[in-house]
Amino acid sequence: MEKESVNEVKEKKLFFSMIRAIVLAVIIFSFIFTIQRNGIIEKENLINAFNSSEQIVCSSKIVSLNNGFKFDEKRENYVTNGVDIFLISKCTLK
Repeated sequence: MEKESVNEVKEKKLFFSMIRAIVLAVIIFSFIFTIQRNGIIEKENLINAFNSSEQIVCSSKIVSLNNGFKFDEKRENYVTNGVDIFLISKCTLK
């Protein structure tokens, strides 16, 4: 068996450290992408629920079309009844 030269050992270590960095970056990117995608889907579900007259809870208040709330014309993704204003992505389904 031939002994590996010092350069070959260094090259292998460098190669594997680069592969580890790439794999770690891909894992972190996938994690962030999944979290953002889940947030977007949850927001769409809340908007659909609000539009179908279901009740949602925003800051311990029940918000629905039947309670006089509607989408704010001046702000996107906000619901208001003229007095209270809520960002729909901060609400939850009842």
